[in-house]
Amino acid sequence: MRDVPRSAALIALLLAAAGCGDPAPSPPAIVDASVRDAPSMVDVAAPTDLFFATDTAAFPDVPRVPPHPGEDGGCNGLRANCTRSYDRVAIAATHNAFAYAAGGPVRYVAPNQDLPIPDQLAAGIRGLGLRPCPYFGADPDLRGHVFVTHNSGLRGVLGTEALDGILRQIKAFLDAHPREVVTLYLESSVPDADVAAVFDQVGLGAMLFAPDATGTWPTLQAMIDAGRRLVVFNDSSAGGRPPWMLYLWDHLVDTDYNVIDAAQFSCAFYRGHSSNAIYYLNEFIYRDLGNGVVVPSEVNARVANARAFILDRARRCRAETGRAASVVYVDWFGQGDVVGAVDELNREASGDAGP
Repeated sequence: MRDVPRSAALIALLLAAAGCGDPAPSPPAIVDASVRDAPSMVDVAAPTDLFFATDTAAFPDVPRVPPHPGEDGGCNGLRANCTRSYDRVAIAATHNAFAYAAGGPVRYVAPNQDLPIPDQLAAGIRGLGLRPCPYFGADPDLRGHVFVTHNSGLRGVLGTEALDGILRQIKAFLDAHPREVVTLYLESSVPDADVAAVFDQVGLGAMLFAPDATGTWPTLQAMIDAGRRLVVFNDSSAGGRPPWMLYLWDHLVDTDYNVIDAAQFSCAFYRGHSSNAIYYLNEFIYRDLGNGVVVPSEVNARVANARAFILDRARRCRAETGRAASVVYVDWFGQGDVVGAVDELNREASGDAGP
């Protein structure tokens, strides 16, 4: 069964090896999310997200996800999106997008997604969560290179691969789909300059969006016309970032991600200032193994990613907060119909009832 860990003892052993043997503390009560300091995503999440399997054979029947057709002349799939500003267009995004169950060369432990990033993009996902980290291996030729992994404290045990390879996949998609805008959400444990160097290395510099002096988000069509179709947020608050690497919590306000039951989903602002333009719905339900250990769950994703469930929550949140969802951030994107739900939200926002 996919949601059952191989060994609770193995989980405890690895947690202890990472210096994290005690259960993760509960997050502090939020008095006013608009003034609360935004903690690093890496620090908050570690080390609770663990799921152990020997290899991707534990997920033998992960199906391919059909491509997202989109409309001719559309922007991120819909013509109605073209005249709306970036922050007013909802996107479907994937939590730990690099950590897939099947379909690629890396044997990820604790996979958050069904299939690799090229499959996600083809299916209509337009936001990708990545966690840049150091190289933890023994090859001297790779020392100093930037990799990705979930939970740097476990030093790549959950699976790791080079960031440049992932960025080349994203560039290939953008090159082949000139009317699409993609967003990256980085939760980084390496210096910003090292991450920026990898973007330059793979030739993405000309595609990176940097805001102008007004700080106003352009329309998707304007971004497409300018060729600036890759938006990058980073949760690192270190100074010296290039202008295209936007500090996440200057722009986003999210909802609580500490969810182990669908009834716990909230619309309340959690991290980031309440006035930030991008309202980010964390839309995944962990499986609770006890003692502070939670795991991504394909089964729970079938609930969280159901089209009707997403639409109901997004509409409720809009009624409660006055904010339309900008990002729907999911695990196991192939379960349910997150892209279809987001398309419907965008049609509603544009006044087009759609099909």
